[in-house]
Amino acid sequence: MDHQKLRDQTLKKLEYVMNNYYSQIFAEKVGEIEDPHCLQTREHFRVPPTEGLEPLKKGFRWGGLDKNLWVIGTFTVPESARGRDLYAVARTEGREVLFFLNGEPHGLFSWVNEAFSGEHAARLICADAKPGERFDMALECFDRLLMSGSDRFGFYSEDTAYDGNRDTSHDDDPGRTYRGVDICAMNVPLKDLYFDMRELFSIVNDRHDHGKLRQMARRVLLQVADTLILCPQHYEKAVWQASVEESLKITRAFFTADGGDAVFGRVGIIGHTHLDTAWLWPVKESIRKAARSFSNVLQLMDQYPDFKFMQSSALQTAWMKEYYPSVFEGIKRRIAEGRYELNGAVWVECDCNITTGESMVRQFLWGQRF
Repeated sequence: MDHQKLRDQTLKKLEYVMNNYYSQIFAEKVGEIEDPHCLQTREHFRVPPTEGLEPLKKGFRWGGLDKNLWVIGTFTVPESARGRDLYAVARTEGREVLFFLNGEPHGLFSWVNEAFSGEHAARLICADAKPGERFDMALECFDRLLMSGSDRFGFYSEDTAYDGNRDTSHDDDPGRTYRGVDICAMNVPLKDLYFDMRELFSIVNDRHDHGKLRQMARRVLLQVADTLILCPQHYEKAVWQASVEESLKITRAFFTADGGDAVFGRVGIIGHTHLDTAWLWPVKESIRKAARSFSNVLQLMDQYPDFKFMQSSALQTAWMKEYYPSVFEGIKRRIAEGRYELNGAVWVECDCNITTGESMVRQFLWGQRF
């Protein structure tokens, strides 16, 4: 076998190990939500309910058309988690979940990314945890909605698409299974290595790039393959953890070498929500969607001081003021810091093709008045 094929096989094995082993263990479970109770309802509450709750066990089947499952519980930091950053990881199978921490909206979970490495998979509870500290947690999970038109994005079940002659016999069938809410501590060096490796492999796997950067990335990955324990399941944690930290030194050197920006350039990225106020789903769902999105942004701003965000509908900010006042106060605070921008100056993201001039003027008038 020639050297090129051998190196290619080595990189394939390294990528497999990162995606199938290390990606599964950089979140160490330290506990679960305690004394969980639940409430199923079609109502949209703006705060966690306190009445009508029933004990909740793993394996509970829940859901139905326009149905929500509220999960209510607590968590007390154990001595073993002292000083660590703790995250909640939802296993509720909700399509999307609004997470409340100590009674206030605190971001979202998405069912399509329940792996810790996915987007919207985990929410930070606290940094530098203190034993005995207690947190109240609530999760508002929804199953499925009746759509207007077809499910273009695969986000809602096709059987809920409205075509004027819909079979309603299964509207109350539960479609989800509750599997718990885990509390996890992040292995930060392993997390950093995992995302460094994702970027390196994205460079190497770009078949259209045959330049210097791709060759540099290949060399770095081969160095990591010689350093990293490739079967961590057969070693003590201290052994593979040491190999992770040495590998991280190698990958970090790649991203910071030669002035960093001189090699890779500089890209400015601003967060943004394109959130339709009323399109395929009811307005009442848009209100909750806005709360999930904006509370998530605020929580990420607590974690990442450089993160900035742009929002394009004044109406959705008005919703927060009316329905989720703590989110509204958070938005005002971040605006004052220059990190949250209300962009576009319109009341909603309006259709500019078929509306009249008068309608357009009023969009800007109402938006800027707010």
